[in-house]
Amino acid sequence: MAISIESRSSELTGVAPTAQGNAKLQPNEQGGRIRMARFSYTVPAGNEADGNNIALCIVPNGARVLRVFVTFGAMGAGAQLDLGIMGRDLNGFYDAAGTLADDDDLFGAGQDVSAAGELTLADTIAQGYGTELDKDCFLVATVENAAWAAASALIGHVEYVVD
Repeated sequence: MAISIESRSSELTGVAPTAQGNAKLQPNEQGGRIRMARFSYTVPAGNEADGNNIALCIVPNGARVLRVFVTFGAMGAGAQLDLGIMGRDLNGFYDAAGTLADDDDLFGAGQDVSAAGELTLADTIAQGYGTELDKDCFLVATVENAAWAAASALIGHVEYVVD
């Protein structure tokens, strides 16, 4: 029995044979390698104040973010985590054209970190799954709602596809 194709994904639409030829898929769309960048952070003596941003690791130019895994110690009553992205050049934008403002909660907003636990973020459309970067960026944790407790740890990694 023969089958037919009625529709194509965005990626395959770009490479479908046409009268003008066809485009090539980018490595972060097919055939690219999944990479990771690890991070570990311990809250300093005193605490980490509400609203502070913490640069966790660098996600390189050309990366497509797949997910972020975070494990953490008890940060204290009411403590929350926002997870986002910031251009490494600190110009206020995470894209080369300067149209996408740094976003401290692109990959997760208001995540409860009051008690020890773990989270998987950036793995849904609402949490920025598949965000493609066109310049080097910092993965950023933002302290929300309450100061984080001294000596608590935030450890994890971001997975992305590139080259």
